Amino acid sequence: MKKIAFFSLFTIFLALKVFSQSMVRLESLVQSDRILARAQHAFDAGQYSEAMTLCEEARLARRNEVRWSSSVIGNVLAVPAIKKAGPFISDLMPILKEREEYDAIEIIENQIERHGSDFFGNSLPRLYSYLESLGEYPESDFLLAKIYRLEGEYDLAMRYLERARSHSDILDVPAVKFDILYEMADLANVLGDDTTCEKALLLVVEGDGLYRNKTMYNAIEKSVKLKRRGVDLAEYFLQLFRSNAINSMSAYFELADIFERRGEIKESFYMTAFGVIVGFTHVVEILDDRLGEITFDENERRSLDHFFAECGKNEDVMSWMQEKGLWRGFFDMAVRARKNGWNDFATSFLKKISDFCPDEYWRTAAELELEDR
Repeated sequence: MKKIAFFSLFTIFLALKVFSQSMVRLESLVQSDRILARAQHAFDAGQYSEAMTLCEEARLARRNEVRWSSSVIGNVLAVPAIKKAGPFISDLMPILKEREEYDAIEIIENQIERHGSDFFGNSLPRLYSYLESLGEYPESDFLLAKIYRLEGEYDLAMRYLERARSHSDILDVPAVKFDILYEMADLANVLGDDTTCEKALLLVVEGDGLYRNKTMYNAIEKSVKLKRRGVDLAEYFLQLFRSNAINSMSAYFELADIFERRGEIKESFYMTAFGVIVGFTHVVEILDDRLGEITFDENERRSLDHFFAECGKNEDVMSWMQEKGLWRGFFDMAVRARKNGWNDFATSFLKKISDFCPDEYWRTAAELELEDR
């Protein structure tokens, strides 16, 4: 606790120092990024106190950058010649160069390099509004959360994770949002907080095109209940569905376990199926890139056993599927289908796994499950 108290006093000192310099021209628009990179390096080296100090210094540097940048662009937008020329950055850049507004030009170019001109709709007022929203630094909060977790300060860690999540819309790399949410879910699981864990996982899958897609739920249920002579239900299922929501895969498998513990067996099956669809799509794309051909596609029938065989030839693919739980996902989907009474579908998948799965553990598990029916 002494260390935290000292850290708080140091934060106040830095804030006063930075505020006093807020309108001085900055040497760099990315000073905060450089400081945070040093914080990450200290963290990786196990120097947690140093990393903590640098995280807060990075946050304060970011606020200084934002204040100064907003001031510069705000002043430019107030110039009559700029107002008259309209809002479009492409029209304003020649005028800014003619007026030698080099600070404004640097700020605009920096933001366009980070996000692309389309992000701002080619609008300088929109870029200005975005700059004003950047007072927080979620990347710094995320790293602080990791430090506090390692230090055993779980409540503080969760507080910083929530702060990082609430400002995830201004992350330089939007996909880091998923890392933050998975960290929240994992910490909540450690704390035995099932509610927070589930909420974080649901935020991962929110908007991925699967979770709230009622048409997908209906299509999956129809496919697993299909009664048609000569149709291999396992083959049919994986030819029918695709999704590139790879960030959601682990969340779906974890949600499936949560729902199963609550006795919600139908919802548990759907979550498992979504995870399998996402993981299967990802691996098929990897194999397609390597083989230079369609490995498994609804337009060109290729067997699931061919897919399993190709997986077995690629050690990195095998390791990834094991690490991410995709082999288990195939097996769990079959078992959970059986619990819902969809026995033909379950048997079809279990036979494929027992005959062709290159992972011996899950091949044996499928054989035992078939014997136990």
